Amino acid sequence: CVLDQPEQMDIACDVVVNGNPVQMQYLYPNHYLVGPTYFMMAPLFLNLHKKRKVLRKSVKEVIITLGGSDHHDLIFKVLNALSSRIQSMAVTVVLGIAFGKEKELANFIAKKKIDVTIMQNVPSLAQLLFDSDIAITAGGNTLFERMAIGTPGMTANQLAVQESISSYFDSKKA
Repeated sequence: CVLDQPEQMDIACDVVVNGNPVQMQYLYPNHYLVGPTYFMMAPLFLNLHKKRKVLRKSVKEVIITLGGSDHHDLIFKVLNALSSRIQSMAVTVVLGIAFGKEKELANFIAKKKIDVTIMQNVPSLAQLLFDSDIAITAGGNTLFERMAIGTPGMTANQLAVQESISSYFDSKKA
C-alpha cells in the first residue's frame, strides 16, 4: 500500500509506504516505511538525478507548475509577480487536469502581454524540470521531484500539508 496522506492512520496490509515527512512524527508498527527516504517517483527522475544538473549563472528558463488544480489562483499571482521579468526568460506553465480556468488564464496572459508557453496534462514533468533553470512548484509531489533532479526553485503551497512538507525540507536546508 502506497500513501501520501498527512494524517496518521492504521491500514491493514503487509507494508505501508508513505514518503510524506510529516508522518515521521508518528510511531508506527514495523510494517510502515515512512518519510522522504521512501518517497517513490518514476525512474526517469532517478536517471536525471544521476546526470548531475549544471546550473546556469542567469535564469533563462522557468517552469511554473502548481499541481493538479490551483486552489487559490496562485498561477495568476505568480505570473503577475514575474510579468516585468518574463520578457528575458522562457516561461512554461504546466497546468493540471483539474485547473479549470484556462480561458481566464489566456485572457490574463493576453492582457499582461507576456509570452508564456502553456502545457496541460503532460505525461511527465521530469525533463521539463531538468531543463529549467528555476521551478516554481506547489509543495506536494513535484517538490520532491524538483529536489531529486536538482532544479532550484520556490514553493507556492496550496494546502496545509504542503506547508508542513515545505517546512520540513526548509529545516533540512534542502
